[in-house]
Amino acid sequence: MYDYKTAIDKGVDFEWVLLHKGVVRHIFSMTLKAMQRGLKPVYANDVFVVFSSRSDLPKLSYNSRDVKALYLDRLKVYTKQTLRDFYVKYWGKANS
Repeated sequence: MYDYKTAIDKGVDFEWVLLHKGVVRHIFSMTLKAMQRGLKPVYANDVFVVFSSRSDLPKLSYNSRDVKALYLDRLKVYTKQTLRDFYVKYWGKANS
């Protein structure tokens, strides 16, 4: 058994991936890797997104509310942290 990141990095073959939006630390890069491997979202809610490689299941759009939240929320956090780090590096102490 592998954790998500190791499984995707090693190219482990699987039909299903369940991503918990609040737990996975590398969720943005993992979402991109899942897309590259042909996995598509087949179910999503406020907490989880289920990806599958199965072609017999209806796919969800990446623009659907719950799927979009998976990568947009992470991108917002990453952008905020990057800007904060940039500010500290060039102008001093960050404001919280």
